[in-house]
Amino acid sequence: MKLITMVYENEIGMIEELNSSNLSQKGEYDLDYFDFNTNSISDFIDYLEFQDCEDYCYICAGSPNRIMKLINYLNTLTSTNIHLYNTKFEKLIGSHNLSLDMYKDIDFEKLSESLKNRGSLQIENGTQAIISGLYPNGLRKNLIKHLYVENLNMLADLHPSLIENMAINSGIYVEKNNEDTKEIIKYIYPIFDSEKITSKIRKNEFKPLTKEKLEKDIEQVRSTGKVFNPDLISGYIDYSTVSGISNNNRLFIYTDGIYQDYSKQVKISNKVNASYTEILIKLADVNKNGKVEEEKKSINKMYPFFISILRLLNVKQATFITPFNTYNLPYQSFSPDFHIIGIISDDLFMVYSIKTGQFYKVNEQFIVLLEAYLKNQLSSQDLKDKFKDSYDKLLNEFMELIQHA
Repeated sequence: MKLITMVYENEIGMIEELNSSNLSQKGEYDLDYFDFNTNSISDFIDYLEFQDCEDYCYICAGSPNRIMKLINYLNTLTSTNIHLYNTKFEKLIGSHNLSLDMYKDIDFEKLSESLKNRGSLQIENGTQAIISGLYPNGLRKNLIKHLYVENLNMLADLHPSLIENMAINSGIYVEKNNEDTKEIIKYIYPIFDSEKITSKIRKNEFKPLTKEKLEKDIEQVRSTGKVFNPDLISGYIDYSTVSGISNNNRLFIYTDGIYQDYSKQVKISNKVNASYTEILIKLADVNKNGKVEEEKKSINKMYPFFISILRLLNVKQATFITPFNTYNLPYQSFSPDFHIIGIISDDLFMVYSIKTGQFYKVNEQFIVLLEAYLKNQLSSQDLKDKFKDSYDKLLNEFMELIQHA
């Protein structure tokens, strides 16, 4: 099989697939898509083998700096011939020339427009993630998205299996950047200065959190819905570790070993060159010991989201309406997927759409209906008695907004 994919490399070295869904070219190569955000080098090598791929060609828009180093490395791991061309169809990497004339009419500039200038946001999101340990829900457990290393030269000592099980779009934060290393591993992933992390902590955007304080805060949220953020922080250092909900998407590597957390409280290995398998075995033991009660897991996951909402709204306290906390109705330990929550701040009533990221101003009646909706109580007699003759009208108005939020 021969495969071709079109990608864009942005200013910080993240590689994204171009939207080729509207391309209808049929020819010697099959258009392919492989997600660099949620898959590792090891995953990609397995994928090539499964596809029985003879030639795999990248056409890269943007500045193909990182992808050249990445493909050179990939070509040492697989018998598949991996090729790289720029959008002028100049061959940058490849054992032989490919016939790509049929792709020369593609408007790569237009295809890549929506992917430009995203680097700053990606760095911001990545920095917050490595500090807190919180990553998107869809990210696979044990897929490493970020490494923190004490010294850039230490990258040469890491076990190859660790490097190959990092997400292809991931990053390495370095505390001491010594430029004398020539190891190829240094170039596979974008390198960021750890000052991006320490400056956020220094400015108190992220603060330490003890397990005792978290348990107290979680109980308060669950029983009342009240959340406080007096300093309007962005989040907590090592929240995923303290709360017991870590999916092991980050590692911290120092001269004395490998840690699960930024605060160096959970040591995984004394060996800097521990293999990926050794690390997973130790992490399984760590996570087993720190496992959170199932009924608290949902509210533990939502709590840092509440904190960030307060910072966004620039308010220091609010009451949240979700399935997992009490307001007028008791909390639930489990709820099907939901995409909207309620927020009460002083005399202001709002709903927030998790799906769209939008806020909507509502009234108190809507909040009452929302809680009932989230807890599957919309048809309860208590609710009908509360609203009497207005029940049907209010319910219809409520459902219309819910469907469009």
